[in-house]
Amino acid sequence: MPITGTMLTPDAQIARGLQGVNTGSDTSCVLWAIPMGQDFRDAQYSQIGTYLQCAGTADRLTIEMRFDDGIAARHYVLGRPATPREMGKAEVVENEVGGVMVLPNEVFNVEQATRIFQYYYVHDTVPADCELRPL
Repeated sequence: MPITGTMLTPDAQIARGLQGVNTGSDTSCVLWAIPMGQDFRDAQYSQIGTYLQCAGTADRLTIEMRFDDGIAARHYVLGRPATPREMGKAEVVENEVGGVMVLPNEVFNVEQATRIFQYYYVHDTVPADCELRPL
């Protein structure tokens, strides 16, 4: 997802970038910082250490964060605090490469994902109300 120096604010660009999942087709979106001096089109996905990504459809997305501090990489799936009824009930979120098994509290819609991506863009982390489950 390129965030460029257009007339749109970064928040508006993130919202627009995530609107692709509103088509109902399976899709994904990744947000990461491009190294200084590198253009978005030249960025190599395999060289990206830290990112936030989502996959699924507008009403059923899973969000993952990968953090790489240069020593070790940690990969998490994001969730909201789980209710007792949600505990242990895995479900599938479909995306273009198949399905991802997640817990019910780890399923978001596009509006919720937009809020999390916008926060991540500014703070380089996810909101405090997100739970992180190691993958």
